[in-house]
Amino acid sequence: EYLVKANAKPGVYELRQSPQSLQFLKSEGRVLARIVITKETNDMPLPAALPIQTRHFPLIPDEEVVNTRIIEFGMQFPGVANPIVGIDFFINNQLYEELSVANTVILDTAEDWIIKSPPMPDTMEGKHAVMHHDNTEGHPFHIHVNSFEIIAMADVDSNGVASNEVRYSPDEILIQDTVWVPLGKQVTIRQKYKQWTGKAVYHCHILPHEDTGMMQNLMILNSKFTPGHGSHK
Repeated sequence: EYLVKANAKPGVYELRQSPQSLQFLKSEGRVLARIVITKETNDMPLPAALPIQTRHFPLIPDEEVVNTRIIEFGMQFPGVANPIVGIDFFINNQLYEELSVANTVILDTAEDWIIKSPPMPDTMEGKHAVMHHDNTEGHPFHIHVNSFEIIAMADVDSNGVASNEVRYSPDEILIQDTVWVPLGKQVTIRQKYKQWTGKAVYHCHILPHEDTGMMQNLMILNSKFTPGHGSHK
């Protein structure tokens, strides 16, 4: 969300997207909107403070966090689990299964999720034994129902080991429902499961990736569910 104060000089002004070449998504930049300012004036100062958005603030304190989960993007080429497509897109070494619930959480609790996009090893020797690390791309992580706080970022090697973590101060924390996880990085998010129960999904927001397997189901329960908690079907 943006709050824009109009220029005092009448004219047509452009709100533009900057050029970028992140990964394979090259863009020359574009005009998002043209704002027409007339001679008529109504000088409104920008507010010194905005009302607190009560759904997401105050921020979730450390002591409320009851669990930490690892969400790791992986790829395999050529595809083995999905040979028709020719390349595999995984979360935590799994293709999407419609009837499987990968993680179960409890309403009104808070968790930290560490979202990883490890790079492909330089050589096949010593390749990670569990995850599929032919990963050559970053991935935008998106979750349905509840937004999250972005609380930290770190480097991550081909074995998923983190280093150089930067923890954000409260005034640097962003509230989002999608976050870009660059290749060789991990992002730590914090979320509280509010208001709604039931099944939801989280996934890579690159359409060919999510549609060919890089997605999982999440179950939000309104009471503790002990048998198979976190991985029941």
